[in-house]
Amino acid sequence: MEHRRVLLAGDAAWCLNLFSGMGTTAALRGGAELGRVLAEHPNDLPAALAGWEARLRPFITKHQRMARLKHQWFVPTNRALTGVRTLVLHLAVNARRAVTEARLLRAAVPAASGARGGAASP
Repeated sequence: MEHRRVLLAGDAAWCLNLFSGMGTTAALRGGAELGRVLAEHPNDLPAALAGWEARLRPFITKHQRMARLKHQWFVPTNRALTGVRTLVLHLAVNARRAVTEARLLRAAVPAASGARGGAASP
Protein backbone atom coordinates (compact mmCIF):
# COMPACT_ATOMS: atom_id res chain seq x y z
CA MET A 1 0.00 0.00 0.00
CA GLU A 2 1.35 3.42 -0.96
CA HIS A 3 0.77 6.54 1.17
CA ARG A 4 1.03 9.93 -0.44
CA ARG A 5 1.00 13.17 1.45
CA VAL A 6 -0.31 16.43 0.08
CA LEU A 7 0.02 19.88 1.59
CA LEU A 8 -2.50 22.55 0.67
CA ALA A 9 -1.51 26.07 1.66
CA GLY A 10 -2.99 29.46 0.97
CA ASP A 11 -6.03 31.59 1.59
CA ALA A 12 -7.21 32.33 -1.95
CA ALA A 13 -10.19 29.97 -1.95
CA TRP A 14 -12.51 32.91 -1.28
CA CYS A 15 -12.11 36.65 -1.13
CA LEU A 16 -12.71 38.40 2.17
CA ASN A 17 -11.24 41.86 1.84
CA LEU A 18 -9.31 43.68 4.55
CA PHE A 19 -12.48 45.35 5.79
CA SER A 20 -14.07 42.03 6.75
CA GLY A 21 -11.77 41.34 9.68
CA MET A 22 -12.36 37.64 9.10
CA GLY A 23 -9.39 36.47 7.01
CA THR A 24 -7.74 34.31 9.66
CA THR A 25 -11.07 32.93 10.86
CA ALA A 26 -12.03 32.01 7.30
CA ALA A 27 -8.65 30.36 6.71
CA LEU A 28 -8.89 28.29 9.90
CA ARG A 29 -12.51 27.34 9.30
CA GLY A 30 -11.74 26.48 5.68
CA GLY A 31 -8.85 24.24 6.68
CA ALA A 32 -10.87 22.48 9.37
CA GLU A 33 -13.79 21.90 6.97
CA LEU A 34 -11.46 20.65 4.27
CA GLY A 35 -10.00 18.12 6.69
CA ARG A 36 -13.49 16.96 7.67
CA VAL A 37 -14.75 16.48 4.13
CA LEU A 38 -11.58 14.71 3.02
CA ALA A 39 -12.01 12.31 5.96
CA GLU A 40 -15.69 11.78 5.06
CA HIS A 41 -14.89 11.15 1.37
CA PRO A 42 -11.38 9.62 1.38
CA ASN A 43 -11.64 8.17 -2.13
CA ASP A 44 -13.83 10.80 -3.79
CA LEU A 45 -12.10 14.16 -4.13
CA PRO A 46 -14.87 15.78 -6.25
CA ALA A 47 -17.48 14.89 -3.59
CA ALA A 48 -15.21 16.17 -0.83
CA LEU A 49 -14.65 19.48 -2.59
CA ALA A 50 -18.37 19.85 -3.35
CA GLY A 51 -19.13 19.25 0.33
CA TRP A 52 -16.47 21.75 1.35
CA GLU A 53 -17.98 24.38 -0.92
CA ALA A 54 -21.52 23.67 0.30
CA ARG A 55 -20.52 23.94 3.97
CA LEU A 56 -18.42 27.08 3.62
CA ARG A 57 -20.44 29.06 1.08
CA PRO A 58 -23.04 30.46 3.56
CA PHE A 59 -20.31 31.58 5.99
CA ILE A 60 -18.21 33.15 3.24
CA THR A 61 -21.16 34.87 1.56
CA LYS A 62 -22.29 36.35 4.88
CA HIS A 63 -18.86 37.81 5.62
CA GLN A 64 -18.35 39.07 2.08
CA ARG A 65 -21.61 41.03 2.45
CA MET A 66 -20.61 42.32 5.86
CA ALA A 67 -17.25 43.41 4.43
CA ARG A 68 -19.06 45.70 2.01
CA LEU A 69 -20.88 47.30 4.94
CA LYS A 70 -17.67 47.62 6.98
CA HIS A 71 -16.00 49.18 3.95
CA GLN A 72 -18.48 52.06 4.25
CA TRP A 73 -17.23 52.68 7.77
CA PHE A 74 -13.63 53.11 6.64
CA VAL A 75 -14.22 54.68 3.23
CA PRO A 76 -17.72 56.22 3.06
CA THR A 77 -19.01 56.62 -0.48
CA ASN A 78 -21.14 59.73 0.07
CA ARG A 79 -21.57 62.74 2.35
CA ALA A 80 -24.42 61.23 4.34
CA LEU A 81 -22.34 58.19 5.30
CA THR A 82 -19.39 60.45 6.11
CA GLY A 83 -21.66 62.44 8.42
CA VAL A 84 -22.93 59.30 10.15
CA ARG A 85 -19.39 58.04 10.67
CA THR A 86 -18.25 61.40 12.05
CA LEU A 87 -21.21 61.57 14.45
CA VAL A 88 -20.70 58.01 15.74
CA LEU A 89 -16.97 58.57 16.27
CA HIS A 90 -17.66 61.86 18.06
CA LEU A 91 -20.18 60.18 20.39
CA ALA A 92 -17.86 57.25 21.05
CA VAL A 93 -14.88 59.48 21.85
CA ASN A 94 -16.93 61.67 24.19
CA ALA A 95 -18.45 58.65 25.97
CA ARG A 96 -15.02 57.14 26.47
CA ARG A 97 -13.61 60.47 27.62
CA ALA A 98 -16.30 60.74 30.33
CA VAL A 99 -15.55 57.21 31.57
CA THR A 100 -11.82 57.89 31.65
CA GLU A 101 -12.22 61.22 33.46
CA ALA A 102 -14.48 59.63 36.10
CA ARG A 103 -11.96 56.82 36.63
CA LEU A 104 -9.09 59.28 37.01
CA LEU A 105 -11.06 61.40 39.50
CA ARG A 106 -11.92 58.34 41.61
CA ALA A 107 -8.28 57.29 41.61
CA ALA A 108 -7.10 60.78 42.57
CA VAL A 109 -9.45 61.20 45.57
CA PRO A 110 -8.01 58.38 47.74
CA ALA A 111 -4.47 59.42 46.87
CA ALA A 112 -5.14 63.02 47.88
CA SER A 113 -6.89 62.08 51.15
CA GLY A 114 -4.17 59.55 51.98
CA ALA A 115 -1.47 62.17 51.47
CA ARG A 116 -3.28 64.62 53.79
CA GLY A 117 -4.00 61.96 56.44
CA GLY A 118 -0.37 60.90 56.68
CA ALA A 119 1.04 64.43 56.99
CA ALA A 120 2.02 65.74 60.40
CA SER A 121 -0.11 68.56 61.86
CA PRO A 122 1.63 71.89 62.61
